[in-house]
Amino acid sequence: MNKLNRQPAFTLLEMILVLAVIAIISGVFWANYYSGDTRSRIINAQKGLVRDLRLAQTYSSSGKQYGDVLPLGGWGIAVNQASSSYIFFADVNGNSRYDSGEASPAMGGRVITLPEGVSISALAPAPQAFVLFGSTSSLLASISDSNTSTSSEFRLTFIESENDSTASVLVNEQGLVSDY
Repeated sequence: MNKLNRQPAFTLLEMILVLAVIAIISGVFWANYYSGDTRSRIINAQKGLVRDLRLAQTYSSSGKQYGDVLPLGGWGIAVNQASSSYIFFADVNGNSRYDSGEASPAMGGRVITLPEGVSISALAPAPQAFVLFGSTSSLLASISDSNTSTSSEFRLTFIESENDSTASVLVNEQGLVSDY
């Protein structure tokens, strides 16, 4: 008679084991999710710089004006090492460098802020560099530093502060832009 009235149920031990397994699986999931989130920030910064370099090439080759002026030096990127931003600008005066007023958002320029925790850790040819795609030879890149010394390539490395992961971008003087 006792066997007929007894209903199946979980024991306390079975419930504790199920909750422990769920907690372990959740912990692994959240650890992997957080790690992937930090890695995605640096990849987004890398892909954003590549996109902006290619946009500078496109603007230069198409004769995009800065407001109502055709930039004498073309369009490009200005970067400082250990910074958390870079500048997309039009070289209006043709001096192969960024000058104040050449990155107005109303005319096509802008300052790009990197995602939180991402910064520029290494920069060649110098701690401050400019990559320009001129309007006369838009497929070729003009790479220079703050002293206007020219170089055959531009190499930038991003670092993510939480797990020290890195991502790099390379531009050569033929205008080839690549990420690695």
